[in-house]
Amino acid sequence: MLLLQRLICGCRCAERIAYSVSEVWHRRTPWTSSSQGRSRLTAWLLFLTSILLTAICANCTRIEPVEGSAYAGGDVAPELMRAANAVRRVKWLRNDYYQNGSIFQVFEIATAVPIGETTDGKQILVTCNHALPSIGATEAITVGSYSGIGEPAEWHADILARSSDLDLAIIACRMPAQDHLIPEFTTPESQDVAFCVGFPADEYPKRNEPSLVAGYTRLLDKSLIVEAATRKGFSGGPVLTKQGRWIGMIVEGEGLSAYAVRKTIAIPSASVWAWIGQQRAIIR
Repeated sequence: MLLLQRLICGCRCAERIAYSVSEVWHRRTPWTSSSQGRSRLTAWLLFLTSILLTAICANCTRIEPVEGSAYAGGDVAPELMRAANAVRRVKWLRNDYYQNGSIFQVFEIATAVPIGETTDGKQILVTCNHALPSIGATEAITVGSYSGIGEPAEWHADILARSSDLDLAIIACRMPAQDHLIPEFTTPESQDVAFCVGFPADEYPKRNEPSLVAGYTRLLDKSLIVEAATRKGFSGGPVLTKQGRWIGMIVEGEGLSAYAVRKTIAIPSASVWAWIGQQRAIIR
């Protein structure tokens, strides 16, 4: 698909260049003054520049990072968009109690990655532990799915396993089957472009689709760092490659800034998957 896009883009660029060059050339060269000579010149220029620009126009389809803002537009691989649309929004209602006895309620938003299903048909998702109610709390957790029309559907979710040390949690809900993200265990190269996917809490309930924020990757100790500014609500969301491969899970972000490039901290997907494997007896 990308090769076809590059070929089409190269031909379009070649057509514009060939026409412009022939316009200038035929004014200075007598044999191109006729329509036949001019057409022959244009055809040769179109052929040669198409070959050259097919390779050069790889830049036209290359995804560039957009630090500090949601990615908008561009030629995005279908695999990336399919993986991004598979993530789900996690929501629960938190009660804040003030000294005067009044109660202030606020929705807590997080993101979850679908990874499989239980033997009885429940969908299994992994997210961040800190984004869920504390142990022993009674707040109900819901997982939302948006089809693009009307209000998003929501299902009650149960916590199956959680780890405060790794900041990971597994939840399950009886929702329709969906695409599952497959982890990529290879370590990404520094300065690779990656996409952080999540549901910004400050855009709830106006936005029901996941947001994508792009940036360069680097490794720091056992963490995956993405030079991109994510916001509250991205916790638990995946870090994806340009091809839609899941390479990490977001656990911390430093927020937006107009003055400096911020960073997002993620757990490599290999570490996430290793912990999930240890919980197999619980999530069967």
